[in-house]
Amino acid sequence: MNIKVFYHEAELDKKEIIEFLYEHLEQYRDTEEQIEKAIDYALNNAQGMGGFVVCGYQNEELVGCVVINDTAMEGYIPQHILVYIAVHKDHRGKGHGKELMNKVVELCSGNIALHVEYDNPAKIMYTRLGFKSKYAEMRYEQKNEKERQDEMKRRIVIRYKKDEEKLKPALEWITGLRIEDLNKTKEGFKKHLNDLVLWATDWNEIFDDGENWFTKFVSSFSVLINLPYEHQSLLNRVQKEFYHAIERVMESEEWEYVWNEFAILIKASKEAKVEILNEKI
Repeated sequence: MNIKVFYHEAELDKKEIIEFLYEHLEQYRDTEEQIEKAIDYALNNAQGMGGFVVCGYQNEELVGCVVINDTAMEGYIPQHILVYIAVHKDHRGKGHGKELMNKVVELCSGNIALHVEYDNPAKIMYTRLGFKSKYAEMRYEQKNEKERQDEMKRRIVIRYKKDEEKLKPALEWITGLRIEDLNKTKEGFKKHLNDLVLWATDWNEIFDDGENWFTKFVSSFSVLINLPYEHQSLLNRVQKEFYHAIERVMESEEWEYVWNEFAILIKASKEAKVEILNEKI
């Protein structure tokens, strides 16, 4: 078997690897989207990310594959996570899995962790290679969108019954929103954050207080060497950094998650309002 290792700068046929893993992981597979995320993480050279992909070929046919994600941790969390390993179903029992794993061990600079189901026959191979079952894994599976929506609705109804006066204005406001208007709401939120930057960087107001550390810092240039630093690049740079921070937040995956949750909250609120009104009739 010819083994190739792919790092962040290497070119590889990602589609081929995704389809291979999806097919040959069989009952232990994840979705193709999840597999792609693991590969993208392995090939990402950003700080705190990375890893590598090991592929085994026989007569130019892909017969085995391993995906390793690095954790950028050491000691209390293993430095490497074996996310996926699969051998072509027509090439099993020939030692390909062991050969791939030996290569992985050779390439990894620290401890390696993996998750394996108790009924997975590969567990025997891992044990023979020196992997130890140090911990029992316990995992909390996040609720899907419908489950989260139902949970939100239930909690809204309970809280409304306890304190109608407090919840009624918020419930009226949010049930007046439409999911289609979320993008407009996002823009409004962004404008408010930008206005907040202008408020926070009202330099004249800041300099009226001659005792704060910021005023002392910038005015020291003017006092000591006759450089009016408050009109120089420092303050402009600070303001730009605030704006850039807002841009980064607005474009982050975490921000998208928050807005997705807000969309669910709108739906849950509307369902809760209907339930509350029906109970009052």
